[in-house]
Amino acid sequence: MKTQERLVKKLGEPRTETVKVDLTDAERQVERVTACDLRDQSASVKEEKKTAMAAFGQRLKEIDQREQDCRRRASTGIDHVAVIVQDYLTASSEVVSVKVDTNEPVSRRTATIQELQEDLFGGSSGGETVS
Repeated sequence: MKTQERLVKKLGEPRTETVKVDLTDAERQVERVTACDLRDQSASVKEEKKTAMAAFGQRLKEIDQREQDCRRRASTGIDHVAVIVQDYLTASSEVVSVKVDTNEPVSRRTATIQELQEDLFGGSSGGETVS
């Protein structure tokens, strides 16, 4: 628009409009430095997000596993718990696993050849019995 033109009538209210402005070399340098800083900040935030997502993923995995375990126990009515047992060789060449605290047998299996040889050649237990 020429500044010499005669303006006849004002239309509407003043408004904001974007216009092109040439930057100085110093302003361009400031923009370059700012852009590099912003890229570094962006990379840092992305790394934080990656770490946080991994932590959330692990938490969800643990929760899902616990839920699956609860559903299995609820469905079957059975739970599996760790107990301390002692293995005993029987006269019929079986190995019986007995709970240490209650002397209750919890499992029974056929003895391996190695277990039978331990008994023949004075193995580890020395013939203890369970009462």
